[in-house]
Amino acid sequence: MYRNARPAVHAAAAASRSIVARRHASTQTSPIRRSLGTLTLVGGSVALIAYYYDSRSLLHEHLIMPVVRSVTDAEESHRLAVRMLSMGGWARPKDKVADDERLGAMLWDKRLDNPVGVAAGFDKDAEAIDGLFDLGFGYVEVGSVTPEPQPGNPKPRFFRLPEDSAVINRYGFNSSGHRQTLHRLQTRLRLYAESHPSEFPGYNPSDPLAYRELVHNLPEGLPKSLRPGRLLAVNLGKNKTSKADDHEDYVKGVKMLGPYADVIVVNVSSPNTPGLRGLQRGESLFDLLSQVVTARDSLPSSRKQDRAKVVVKIAPDLEEEEIEGIARAVRQSGVEGVIVSNTTVKRDGLGLISAHQNETGGLSGPPVKPLAILALKTLRPLLPPSIPIIGCGGITTGEDALDYAKAGASIVQAYTAFGYKGVGFARGIKDELVDSLNKNNLGGDSSWAGVVKQSTDAWAKGVEEVGKDLVKLGERIRSRESRIPWEDIVAERGMGGAQQKAQGESKAKAIPFGETGGSNVSSKDSPFAPVSAQGEGVVPAVTRQLTDFLGRAQAVVGQGHVRSVGTSSTPSSTGTGTAPTLNQTVESGSGVQESEPEDTRPAIQRESRQLAWVNEVTRGNRRMV
Repeated sequence: MYRNARPAVHAAAAASRSIVARRHASTQTSPIRRSLGTLTLVGGSVALIAYYYDSRSLLHEHLIMPVVRSVTDAEESHRLAVRMLSMGGWARPKDKVADDERLGAMLWDKRLDNPVGVAAGFDKDAEAIDGLFDLGFGYVEVGSVTPEPQPGNPKPRFFRLPEDSAVINRYGFNSSGHRQTLHRLQTRLRLYAESHPSEFPGYNPSDPLAYRELVHNLPEGLPKSLRPGRLLAVNLGKNKTSKADDHEDYVKGVKMLGPYADVIVVNVSSPNTPGLRGLQRGESLFDLLSQVVTARDSLPSSRKQDRAKVVVKIAPDLEEEEIEGIARAVRQSGVEGVIVSNTTVKRDGLGLISAHQNETGGLSGPPVKPLAILALKTLRPLLPPSIPIIGCGGITTGEDALDYAKAGASIVQAYTAFGYKGVGFARGIKDELVDSLNKNNLGGDSSWAGVVKQSTDAWAKGVEEVGKDLVKLGERIRSRESRIPWEDIVAERGMGGAQQKAQGESKAKAIPFGETGGSNVSSKDSPFAPVSAQGEGVVPAVTRQLTDFLGRAQAVVGQGHVRSVGTSSTPSSTGTGTAPTLNQTVESGSGVQESEPEDTRPAIQRESRQLAWVNEVTRGNRRMV
């Protein structure tokens, strides 16, 4: 029986082997198919890698950044970005497109390839300088750096406001300190020297201390950024434990880090360090900036032009009088530039809708732009064209950047939009800026530098016209023919009988406008005496307004903008650099005709005496600028 069944078993086994063989043959990949699959895999990987390394790719903004934001909080994603950009050149994306020539910008006597910078706060400890330059930024600012390491404020301290494309931070100057930052800057310079030996012929890498002298022997024309057409700035802060009125933290920063920077930024406007913003006020700011400039001037340098420029960074939520005080301190201290602006502590009226809008800290992003532009427009006419302003606040598009140029900013900085859009931000905003320059009918030079020059010249011309008006007013005041009876001023301004009596019993006498010698009116009663010298109930309110206006206007007249009308740009004889008052200008005859001998002709009629321009100012119908 078994012998009869054996053929059947053999037949079944043979059939099975045949089926297996056929199935194996049907699934076997041909050499051509294997090659195509390998090429597809390799090509896709190469394309993905190339797409990653190209900062222009939409992969970063529309895939990588949303994923990162979904799995990390704001501060974690910030640290991740810094780590990525601090890696070796092989591991980080790059802007591979040459900048359009129309994007060239001038900052002092330095030419930048483009006017787009990254603001302080992103790379606090100078870890990712070259990574940021590789992304195409023309200006990189690191910091704020404090003398001693400090952790900053407790977490959470960084909040996204996605519906507003904004963020709020209260970091509180978390910093690794001066020494760690110095070590990174020195290491960066040493590696550059070792890779460019022909530029440092006297450098001996085997000498362990030779790297310290490299910064004093840079090739002529090479900026501290180590990249032609780019600038490196170091933002200085102060430790939380330092006294509010102590300026030594900034002086230490200048001495230690200044030699490695093209620009030194004095940060007195962060809202997250107690008492810091108080340094923006008048005399305190002047003292601070003067000490910083003195420290900078004392830095060893073989070439004066290699010394870092000193810039002060101010807040956007300042009153007009505060901005005027800052302008005065900048002019008198020798500071070379201003950054407008830092974050704002304001929330009302900004139209915020995000859940974290009421978190304590500084707000940055598009809601800040109107405040920063207003501060910029207020400050620009108070400074000579030789002192540039760097615009910062809410810059998201090329059109935003152009708005700052039209307001008088020489270059711009961004931070928040960079965080939202990723590594392609710099290239994107530069491309948009070129489009905006093409679309806007700007007239004349349609380059970035041309727009900045047009706006700066327009501000200077406006200031000059105001200066001419003021000089004419001074001439009128000085003229012996411009006699106005004090009783007429009393009657015109509606003063009461008691006030009228306080001005003197002799109503018939005429006195020169703004002059008290030989009259029955004391100097403190003169409408042009300092307000502090005027008694209550003595000077009409409108005269107080006029006095205040002339006090503000004298800053413009005395800063050197109006040379064509006889004012001087040099400091006063007191050595303080304070602009002369209008009375001093009149008394000295600078830019004003000498007075004629006094005569006894009767006062001219009121219709001829009226100064329409002054009346417009006193009524609030006309602004100085």
